[in-house]
Amino acid sequence: MNRRGFTIIELLLAMTIMGILTAIAVPNYQYAKLRADAAKVISDFEVIRVAAYDNYAATGLFPKKRGWGAVPPEFVGSLPEGFEFEYKNVRYRWRRWALPNGMPRNRRQEVLLGVQIRTNDADLLRIIKNTYRGAQAQGNNRRVTFVIE
Repeated sequence: MNRRGFTIIELLLAMTIMGILTAIAVPNYQYAKLRADAAKVISDFEVIRVAAYDNYAATGLFPKKRGWGAVPPEFVGSLPEGFEFEYKNVRYRWRRWALPNGMPRNRRQEVLLGVQIRTNDADLLRIIKNTYRGAQAQGNNRRVTFVIE
């Protein structure tokens, strides 16, 4: 007998194998996307840090704090064209705090500088915090502050 096609058992076995492979691949793909997004956010922080020091070198001052997603006008010339203070569902905020009396100071810096990062994606924020290797100020499950040293 010469038959053509697959039996129902063969089709079910193939579908089961495809399901197992999909169950393994999809979470890994999602994690890889989160890590790529975290790398982009950290890269954006470095761009902002360089713009801050570029502005300081030109004017001797760091800009005042700004709201979420607001690019300090002093940074515009130092940032890449089209750079925004947000990426996907992550927003950035420039911060500058005067150091209170009694805090250690150096001649170069009388203020504490940072970039706050806010997102509703707790998994992404966790990966960002774990990937970043610089100083971090206290945050919560929606926000973290990277300190510019």
